[in-house]
Amino acid sequence: MADQNPHSRVERARTYPRRNKWRRAGRWTARDGRAWSGKRPVYGALDLGTNNCRMLIASPQKDGFRIFDAFSHMVRLGEGVEQNGIISEAATMRAVEALKICAEKMDRRKVTLMRSVGTEALRMAENAGEFIDHIWNETGLAIDIISPREEARLVMLGCQGLMEPELDHSLVFDIGGGSTETVFVQNTKGKAGGDGEENRSVTAKMLDWLSVPYGVVRLSERLGAGGLEPGKFDELKAEIIRSIAAFTSRIDISRRVTDGKIQLLGSSGTITTLAGLELGLPAYDRSIVDGARIRTESLARLAREVALADHETRVGLACIGEERADLIVPGCVILCALLEIWPGEYITVADRGIREGILRAMIESEAHVGLSEGKAS
Repeated sequence: MADQNPHSRVERARTYPRRNKWRRAGRWTARDGRAWSGKRPVYGALDLGTNNCRMLIASPQKDGFRIFDAFSHMVRLGEGVEQNGIISEAATMRAVEALKICAEKMDRRKVTLMRSVGTEALRMAENAGEFIDHIWNETGLAIDIISPREEARLVMLGCQGLMEPELDHSLVFDIGGGSTETVFVQNTKGKAGGDGEENRSVTAKMLDWLSVPYGVVRLSERLGAGGLEPGKFDELKAEIIRSIAAFTSRIDISRRVTDGKIQLLGSSGTITTLAGLELGLPAYDRSIVDGARIRTESLARLAREVALADHETRVGLACIGEERADLIVPGCVILCALLEIWPGEYITVADRGIREGILRAMIESEAHVGLSEGKAS
């Protein structure tokens, strides 16, 4: 469907000449053309978000992909973009530093095919083109600015492995730094294997989607540092709910989520951090959080408590710390708005998203031309 978001810009994929080890190959960057044909490929997926720079390096396996290197660092690329309209010099320096590490890792791991994407901060910034050229010159990495629709699609693909085959539909949301994406998904069960065993895999099809201009970096600049008063919390939550109302009503999502007919699946640093708190973990543990099913009523109550706590209290909470203490406040407001408009009994927590979606898309695309037999999990 067409891009419905007035705050978004046209996807700006740029073509670059051959340079050093990397060259452009359609939307993706290939190393040495198709020289790896016949060998197991190595894939790189990089997500330069409004808040974080994240990367995964993986190879396909029969039942998924094996991740053997990863990187995540907070760069706050979108800091001041809404107010000033540009990516600042300080944010550019932070991004370059992180992306140089990513480029070095990809070179050392001999990545054969990669995709690097930028999201809301770059969609908003007037100097996005200059920024991308600078990144290319400094690191050799070519960043594609993807549309909100493509961002939603990649989040959906990244979360596909957690979708329940018993349900025909899922509702996936991702709270980012500059925007929040929501995807209404049709789940198609995999066929039974040759040994008669049930195949519990799901193929996801995007039926509808929405992107709203609410993210943790964007809202944190509106709110400022410190805590949040209950009245302001409720006012902002209501504003977010109004921005989602038309989307949720046109396909009657709320009632179907409440009736347990649609799986609710959430991806973001906000929900994974809160899930760690709710599960009582002394420190964050992805192996426990990813795929956890948590009661939404309990999670929403915790989110409100965290948002209304003072800064020192949040810093002292396990899984939060100093770095997340302020950014989690707007994330909690967004999460509470989503859980109020979609009041399902449980939510599945996903510590995965765009990077995993990029890997799945590359692996499945290459499988069609005989370069890979594996599908992402």
